[in-house]
Parts: sequence; C-alpha cells; structure tokens
Amino acid sequence: MHKRWVPLVSFLILLSTIAVWGSNSKTVHADSPQSFISRLKPDVQSVSTKYNLYGSLMMAQAACESAWGQSQLAIKGNNYFGIKGTYQGKSITMRTAEYTAGGQLYYTNAAFRKYPNVKASLNDNGNVLRNGTAWNSSFYKGTWKENASTPEAAANYLTGRYATAPSYAKSLISIIKGYNLHSLLDGVSVKYTKQNKSMQVKLSPGHDFYNHIPGSTYSSKRTHYGSTYKGKTITIDNSGVKKGTKTPYYRCYYNGKLIGWIYSSAVVNVTKYTSTYKVASVSTTPKNDFYNHVTSSVYSTKRLHYGTTYRGQNVTIDNQAVRAGTKTPYYRCYVNGKLIGWVYGGALTNVRYLNTTYTSQTLTRKVKAVHPQKQLWL
Repeated sequence: MHKRWVPLVSFLILLSTIAVWGSNSKTVHADSPQSFISRLKPDVQSVSTKYNLYGSLMMAQAACESAWGQSQLAIKGNNYFGIKGTYQGKSITMRTAEYTAGGQLYYTNAAFRKYPNVKASLNDNGNVLRNGTAWNSSFYKGTWKENASTPEAAANYLTGRYATAPSYAKSLISIIKGYNLHSLLDGVSVKYTKQNKSMQVKLSPGHDFYNHIPGSTYSSKRTHYGSTYKGKTITIDNSGVKKGTKTPYYRCYYNGKLIGWIYSSAVVNVTKYTSTYKVASVSTTPKNDFYNHVTSSVYSTKRLHYGTTYRGQNVTIDNQAVRAGTKTPYYRCYVNGKLIGWVYGGALTNVRYLNTTYTSQTLTRKVKAVHPQKQLWL
C-alpha cells in the first residue's frame, strides 16, 4: 500500500552513497545537467500540468535532491525527491543528513520510498505537493500555481515544510535561474490574433508592459511600468491568449513606438466625452446606478446613488460619454442643481435637448403726469 503519511523530507546529502557531480565513477553513467533536464522534461511537464504546479520547481527539486540523478537513492530506488516511507510496500534504507529545528546538522539512517520508474517518483512528488499530508491537505498550498505568483515564491514556501535545510529554497532558485527552467518548463502555448484598435490605459492599471507575454514559452522582462502610460491612448496590433485561460494580453504602441505586452484588464475602450445640455427622466424601474465616473473607463469608479433613489425624477444633463464599440451613452446628471453622478443611458427616458423659446409680447403701461422738473424712470 502507498502510505499517505509523508514526514518532513530531508535535504538529501547521502554522503556515503552519492556519486559526486563530475566524478570519474565507472559504475554509474553521470548525467550532465543538460542531459538530466532533457531526460526528465517530458515527464516533468506532464506531471506538473496534472497537479498545476511549477515544472521548473519540480525539475529543480529532482536535480537538487538526487544530485542530478547520481545519488544511490535515485539510481537504486528511482527516488528523486527524498520522500521517506514506502511506495507500494517497497523502500530503500539510506544514510542521510538531517537538520534540527535549531539548524544543527546530524546524520541518521532512514527508509525512503522505492519507485518502479522516474515518472512514478515525479508523480508522487506532485501528489504530495497538491494533496498535502495526512494531517493537513493544504500543507503545501503555497507551491500551487494559483497561490504562488512565481516558482521562486513556491520554492521559498518549501523551506521548513518539505525540507529541513535552511538554504533549501536558495539552492532550488539557483538551479531554476541558472538553467532557465521557468521559461523551459512553465511556459504555455499562446494563440495570437491580429488586432487593429485603440484603447486607453487605466489610471490605476495594476499591470506592467513586458517584451513577451509573461508565462509563455518566451522569457519575459518588464519594459515599462503600466503607470507610465496611465490615461494614454494606445494602439493594439495583436492579442495573445495563453492556453487554459480566456483573458488576452495586448501588444501595444504609443505614438507609433512599441511599448510591450500588457494584460487586457489594464486597458479599456476609448471613451469620448461631449458637452451638452439636455433633460430627461429617470426610469420608474432603473436597472443602473449613478457613479462618480463612467464605468469601464480609465477611472476607478464607485457608486454614488442607487438608480431607484431617483426613479421618476427629472434630471438635467451637462455631459455625455460614449465608449468605443457602443452606441448608448452615459450621462452626467443633476437634480435641482446638485450633481448625482454618471448613469448609463438605459436608465433614463425621454432624453431631449433643453430648448429655450422666446415669445413676443406687447406691453402697455400707463404713465402718470409728473412735475416737468422731475426725471421719469421706467
């Protein structure tokens, strides 16, 4: 039986049984780091995708724990992660270095799981990280992609949980960066679509511009902070949607110059404002509320009043706004001279221009006779 209980794994040193990197051992054919990565890559990608984990971290752990596949535990037991216990009733005993809670090193013999093949070891590691321990199913939740924004963050979460070595995360991160594992293993395919449109960057975009879509098969780096172009109108010539997602990234230009890819939630359709002077009535059953700005514009919005607060009342309008790709405008409304906010046009009825009508009138007045020396004022 496969035990569900997984104790804290040691940072395997296994000094008495490791074939040291670069050694001239004739009994073991040593993997170079690159050949190790190439050999494990298909299974790492398959297993990490299955459990929604970082493949780069899984590869780094396998390399670190198994000394790039040269440890006797990896060779004799196909155990690439130093997971203790038994697997389907099988185990292998090895001498290992452990650390106390206070960081003191000591050595002990321990039973480690013996696997039929490498993929079984990878799958067991993925299962442990995703499903946790017998006493806490979310023990490793900080390594899940939905909780860790980067493989480095996931690696830091492992220290003190998966391994006792204080420098465990540092070792993993060094491998991830040194062999560009994030781009190699964590990237996903992207579907690109040509575009030809203009949009505006939000005043608080919340995202930055990159030379490539982050998390794709390309290595990406920030080209500009999103706030650098807040409120600016940009042009877009391409969109990209990562496999397994729905929200696109846009490739953006400002004044004809490429500024990079940005997550689409950072931009909105261009809003055109026009001064006007109209009157209208709020619907008796309005389905929209009044906001401090036009919703889905470059501004952050908050509700000022529920539409039902002013149902049936007359409003005056001094400005209207239309978002690109839409027809119904938003209106900036006042009641008795007081601003109550912007509302979607569908909440108003009988919207019309306020016309001023002039009427000719004949005025007849009687003037009393006054002393000729007094001036007459009408």
